[in-house]
Amino acid sequence: MAQPTPPESHTIEGETNISEGGQPLPPTETGEAVYENNPFKVAIRGIEGLFHYAKTIAIIMLALSIIGVLSNAISNANDTLNPQSDTSPLWGGEGAGTSSNPDTAGFITLLLAAGSIILIFTIVVWFVAIIINGIRDVSAAAVADRKTITLKQAFSTLFKRFGGYVWLQILILVKVLLWSLLFIIPGIIMAIRYSLAGTAFFARDMKASQALKHSTEITKGGWITTFASYGFFNLVTLGFISALIDTGSRSILFRQFDAYHKSNTPKPSAHALSIVYLVLVILLVVLFIAGVGLLVTFLANQPA
Repeated sequence: MAQPTPPESHTIEGETNISEGGQPLPPTETGEAVYENNPFKVAIRGIEGLFHYAKTIAIIMLALSIIGVLSNAISNANDTLNPQSDTSPLWGGEGAGTSSNPDTAGFITLLLAAGSIILIFTIVVWFVAIIINGIRDVSAAAVADRKTITLKQAFSTLFKRFGGYVWLQILILVKVLLWSLLFIIPGIIMAIRYSLAGTAFFARDMKASQALKHSTEITKGGWITTFASYGFFNLVTLGFISALIDTGSRSILFRQFDAYHKSNTPKPSAHALSIVYLVLVILLVVLFIAGVGLLVTFLANQPA
């Protein structure tokens, strides 16, 4: 399969070809590489890369994030100032109507119609989500390869291979669901391992199955770094700019993981912040499960 033409060499201030621990980095097609395992810096450099190579897309992501935050704030303020309680009667309740036995056939028809609407709505939302995620993966691939890209070019790139990208998302969804059947944790682990598949799909012109395999291969030995890079800065910013953080992190992680994979070079160990973040997440999950268990026990012991 023909590989894409190597991009022009551009650098962002702060990029070197020596790791934080002083380890030399493997050569890349452009002769430049950087390995960053500090999750905070991965996110920052990723965001810088987006504004450098995909400025329009980055601005739109930021604007949508701000709009989302403002919308939630206005909605919460409105709910606080104007609390409403639904006192409308339910089926068979007082004031529900003169008939206590609604027409069964009509009720079933209503349920089927509602189900069809919900199904159509779900499919539409899913496709919109795929398009948005696709634009992010195209942008991450461009930043990873140091290529400037416009919004129009991003849409063009996505729709040229849209069928294959949809198939990739279906494969990821099915595989994560199947792994999640093994007590959830394997599903979370593999979701992180698959997270660079979309970037690989566009950056290396791979088929869906190849991109999945490549993502699992290049993230080997870098799972903690990948997990923390997506989550640490999101935790600090309360998830307000998650689109920028996730997209930018994909680009930096893919660039350095792919370079190390090509040269068969072992990755530096995870940064202390990444380990702290992982431990914190585990503790929060344990506390949540313990809290749910205590609540269930308390409710079970209440007198009827």
